[in-house]
Amino acid sequence: MGDMGDMGDIFKEHREYSKSKRAFNRKQSPLALCENHIQYTSHNNGAHLRIFQVGSAEIPAVDFWPGTGKWIDSAGKKSGRGVMSLIKYLKKEYNQ
Repeated sequence: MGDMGDMGDIFKEHREYSKSKRAFNRKQSPLALCENHIQYTSHNNGAHLRIFQVGSAEIPAVDFWPGTGKWIDSAGKKSGRGVMSLIKYLKKEYNQ
């Protein structure tokens, strides 16, 4: 049976993995949006992206947090996780 130090090491490794995964997502998600011609504004140093409806820089469609992958439709109709899920939703719901 391992000691508590082993458990602490496991949690530390998991925390470091989660941190690097969120940083990776913050870099890759905007690229995926751009590749799909989806326009957005960036807030809080890229931690929060606001995606607007096609042809309008004033009507928000979705709020997206790329670090965690969480997205929420601004009308509150739908939410999900992951940039690919978001892109699929935008194409279906907003013809983006």
